[in-house]
Amino acid sequence: MSEAVLPLAMAALTLAGILAGYRVGMVLAGAAALFILLSDLPTAYFNLLVSRIYANVLSNWLLVAIPMFIFMGLVLEKSGVAERALRAAQTALGGSAAGMGISVLVIGMLLAASSGIVGASVVLLAMLALPQLQDAGYDNATSAGLIASSGTLAILIPPSVMLIVLGDQLQTPVPDMFAGAIGPGLLLVAAYGALVIWRARGLARQVRSGPPPSPLRLLIDLGPLIVLVVCVLGSIIAGLATPTEASGLGAFGAILITLIYGKFHWATVFEAARQTVVTTSMVLLVMIGATCFAAVFKAIGGDDVVEVGLMAFGDGPYTVLIVVTPLRDANDHHARRC
Repeated sequence: MSEAVLPLAMAALTLAGILAGYRVGMVLAGAAALFILLSDLPTAYFNLLVSRIYANVLSNWLLVAIPMFIFMGLVLEKSGVAERALRAAQTALGGSAAGMGISVLVIGMLLAASSGIVGASVVLLAMLALPQLQDAGYDNATSAGLIASSGTLAILIPPSVMLIVLGDQLQTPVPDMFAGAIGPGLLLVAAYGALVIWRARGLARQVRSGPPPSPLRLLIDLGPLIVLVVCVLGSIIAGLATPTEASGLGAFGAILITLIYGKFHWATVFEAARQTVVTTSMVLLVMIGATCFAAVFKAIGGDDVVEVGLMAFGDGPYTVLIVVTPLRDANDHHARRC
């Protein structure tokens, strides 16, 4: 039992730091440094952490896909292309309360597939869709829940930044991760859609919207975004391009779409690039902290403690999945706060 004290204390301290509101990356790295000093690990272990950070994070070319996908999503957001697609879907499906909710869900799915980042999707949906949902008769809790759920589809639906990171950490090909996430992502969208229709069954209020757009107008507003998503994901899953190459294709495609719509401005590109640097730095900070935490946690016997804890619930694959999934969801929630 004594050998489990340090790993449990490290996990508890890390969780307490995250719940206290400190940056996730700082908490992970700080816990690693503190428990090197508290345990019997030599201080030379700090040198090992530096080498692991360089090998696992800073020199990993797969992670180049992260800023490229982030840049793609930000260009679509800043240029107004995503807003244009959202308004087109709202007009096409927004004649009823259920149609308005479904349109928000569909656009959330498209934004998830075009950017892979949660922040851009949630902010854009909140600004554009929240007033429309309230006009349709949805209460504040349902409106906020639908926007948050639709926006956070970017965690699961490819090209998710989270899937790229997990693929690298688990040594699993990213195309396989993307292909495996499409089914669960669409299943989640269908479940959300059924819930929206059920919640809207008593709302007879009509949404203030313009006349239904013609099929040609709808194709013009939504077509380029859909083509971009299909090209990026299709090239990865079909093996025609690596995730890094496909991310470059996505970034170039986003710029090309702004040119097609006449929305290209250098100021927009510079602002998207600036925010890409900030967001990528936050992601890498979490990865660096996680690398340090994992190395120290394993060195003080944390892997054995986790294995014993999981096996206490049973060794069946479905049992392990049921136990691990709530832990993963909790980690995703706290990671989004970083």
